[in-house]
Amino acid sequence: EKTTGGGWEAISKVDVWSFHGTEDQSVKYQNSINALNQMEKFGSDNMELYTFQGGGHSIQNKVFSGTFKHDGVDYNPLEWAFAQTNED
Repeated sequence: EKTTGGGWEAISKVDVWSFHGTEDQSVKYQNSINALNQMEKFGSDNMELYTFQGGGHSIQNKVFSGTFKHDGVDYNPLEWAFAQTNED
């Protein structure tokens, strides 16, 4: 599979927390499943996918106003994102 910017191997080294609605007609839910599978091919367990059953494309208000478990800890996704650091 052709990719750009280092491909899935490079992305698999980055922590990813993805949120996706199963009924999203703009960006198919299967795209997130594919990304998760590609990262796992490189031995990565750095991606966590939170699924909104029945959710469409406009789930951002639910995502950014809520707290969700990531690695067993409750986080607001924005707070989690801004707490990430580059260890290289």
